[in-house]
Amino acid sequence: MKFGRAGGRDGPHGDKYSPALLHLAAELHEIPFGAGAKRVFTVIKIDDRRDREVHLGDKVQSVEERLRSEG
Repeated sequence: MKFGRAGGRDGPHGDKYSPALLHLAAELHEIPFGAGAKRVFTVIKIDDRRDREVHLGDKVQSVEERLRSEG
């Protein structure tokens, strides 16, 4: 699976909330319990924008432009 850092569809490209990705998160969540942990806190963040088309890297470009205009 490919992952991005910024922009709308940062998960596996073309898969909306990939079941494989969610399954992987569940498996990773279980690892500390197997090592004896009594409590595990797992956070999954899904940032889904549907009001306009957003492409991988758009946010990075936007921040870079703002930094150039401020400097």
